[in-house]
Amino acid sequence: MFTLVSQGGIYGIIIFILGLIALIYLGISIVYIVKYEKEKSGKLEDSINNIVRIGVFCAALGFWGTIQGGYLALIEIVKAADISMQIVYNGLICALSTTVLGFEIFLISAVVWFILRNIYRRMIIQHN
Repeated sequence: MFTLVSQGGIYGIIIFILGLIALIYLGISIVYIVKYEKEKSGKLEDSINNIVRIGVFCAALGFWGTIQGGYLALIEIVKAADISMQIVYNGLICALSTTVLGFEIFLISAVVWFILRNIYRRMIIQHN
């Protein structure tokens, strides 16, 4: 994972930081679930939803990083008279690393969101 972060450059670092923020929201959600109070259920729901929102943003940012990385790589390929295929492949790997990292965080956040959302809904049903 850290290889993807370093290959992704600034986008990889931003995606990684957003993943850490999603982990913070996961911790907050767990605290709200353990100390469930009906009047604070809106904060719990917002915290759970923020996890998947961050995941979606990471996926979009990863896709954008790939588009920009591919664009910049193509500009350099056009400038070069003779270029090694090794350089082209390394550029493509770096460009695709942001998408891989972004979608990894998105998939993890989607699974966590689904689990926490079901726990939250069961808690609402039990307390009504």
